[in-house]
Amino acid sequence: MKKIVMTLAAAIAVTSVFAADLTKSTASQSINLTLAPVIEITPSSATAATESFTSVADYDGNGKNFGTTTWTVKSNMAYSIYGAVASGAASGAIGAVSSNFAYTGTATGDETRMPLSLLKLQVNSSSTGITGETNFAAATGGSSISPDTRTSAKVASGRIGVNTMITSYNLKPGWNYAAGAYSANVTLTATQQ
Repeated sequence: MKKIVMTLAAAIAVTSVFAADLTKSTASQSINLTLAPVIEITPSSATAATESFTSVADYDGNGKNFGTTTWTVKSNMAYSIYGAVASGAASGAIGAVSSNFAYTGTATGDETRMPLSLLKLQVNSSSTGITGETNFAAATGGSSISPDTRTSAKVASGRIGVNTMITSYNLKPGWNYAAGAYSANVTLTATQQ
């Protein structure tokens, strides 16, 4: 009798184990992700930074600050921002290489050749804590240049995430340049490290 009870208990235990296996199933799957390096820099405004110098005070002293812009950089790696300035074609396009602003007006000669080196970029504040003034490196080289081959000045650096910096331009033309319209194109390039 003892043997029958033990056999019956073992049979019930085996049945319970098989019943439990039928009500549950487990599987697993590996997840593999590739996060490619991605970066984007955008200004708060795509309009031109425009300023007029209309008084003696505008030409004397420390020049004028203008064109305040908030730049947003989204990056999944640390990065540096480089700035270049060139006269000629529209921003982002291949432009004529010159070390001077493009001039439109009635004057001729040396007094129309305002150097791009007079333009400075002021980083007023940034989410990475970097501030200060940068002289742009004027584009130099052959008869045309692309944004990738410009001689650039380091403006700022940043970290992973969404970062902002607020900039403005400073220009002190002095008294050596003729009245008229002067223009240039500024390109900021964010490059991951």
